[in-house]
This record gives sequence, C-alpha cells and structure tokens, in this order.
Amino acid sequence: MNGKDRALQKKTGQLAARYWLRSAQIADVVWLAGSDAEYGDDVVNALREVNVSMEGSSSRDFSWGFYKLVKSHVFQLVHKSRID
Repeated sequence: MNGKDRALQKKTGQLAARYWLRSAQIADVVWLAGSDAEYGDDVVNALREVNVSMEGSSSRDFSWGFYKLVKSHVFQLVHKSRID
C-alpha cells in the first residue's frame, strides 16, 4: 500500500470515528481513549470483541485514524473541562 492509500485509509477511519462518537456509549469512548494502543494495533476489531457496535476493518491505517480521532476527542473534552 502506498502513502496516498494509507493516508486515505486514516482519513476514512477518522470520518467513521466522527459518526461513531455521535451514538457511542460514553463508557466505550472512554475505554478506547484510555487504551494504550500502538500503531498497527487492530483497534477497530478489538472494539467489536468487547461488543461495541461498529463495522470491522482489516486496515490498520483505518483503525489508527479511528483510534487517534477518538483519543483526541476525549483529550479535548477533558482539557476543556479543566479550563471552564
């Protein structure tokens, strides 16, 4: 897979995360953001194993984009709550 394909997969994962965050249980969001995933981990399929409702993906780049967006989302919410 070339660099453009990998970037597209990451962007697609981020888009999927945005949609998932709209309906996800807060416990699932916090669990994912608190997990210590590393690049290459199949985060999306790991979520399905703990009965989180979402589509699976065989793309590690998709999973990474998904994970990083969710983690960033939670970090921003926590940071904002400390400022307010």
